[in-house]
Amino acid sequence: MKSRVIWIKCGDNNTKFFHNFSNHRRVTNTVWDVVNAQGIVVNSQFELAWEAKTHFQNVFKDPRVTSIEA
Repeated sequence: MKSRVIWIKCGDNNTKFFHNFSNHRRVTNTVWDVVNAQGIVVNSQFELAWEAKTHFQNVFKDPRVTSIEA
């Protein structure tokens, strides 16, 4: 019981610190806007998702699939 009381007392002192740290990391790691292949800044949620999908489709497409048309 005594160890729990000490942990709760000390843990409450650190809550504000860890909460601020977590919030800062979330804001820092958030993608707010992206410049697409045409050089246009995209910042709506739908457009960000579309650009991510398009980018990774291009990155992971099979390089052996080619067109013989010139």
